Amino acid sequence: MDLKTLMEIFSDPSRIEALSAGDKLNASLITTVVGMGITFTALIILLFAISLMNRVLAKKPEAEPSVSTQITGSVSADEEMDEVVAAITAAIDLYIRPSHNNKVIIRNIRRVQDFNPRWSQAGLIDQLERRL
Repeated sequence: MDLKTLMEIFSDPSRIEALSAGDKLNASLITTVVGMGITFTALIILLFAISLMNRVLAKKPEAEPSVSTQITGSVSADEEMDEVVAAITAAIDLYIRPSHNNKVIIRNIRRVQDFNPRWSQAGLIDQLERRL
């Protein structure tokens, strides 16, 4: 049974009832394969459309100056980094000191990129300001 004949039979419900069990099974398999094929093809087209839109509409993130650079423009980067290292070291030392009597030595500090969107960051800042 070809697809054209199958479509003609499906257009009239009384002809479907007249089919044998084997023809009904064959027709249902063909219908399933055609339906899944159309769905899969539509999903692939949608995938390529979304990828294309992402490439066209995505903007490259621009480098933003840090908040501390905006506020204190006169402080050099080395002095600022020394202050940050000292603050982080002191915080870690205070956190670890009750459980250990060892000295804390910070060998490397690096900034971890924040992948949260702007609205998430704004919400976190808003919550912190409300609690403090």
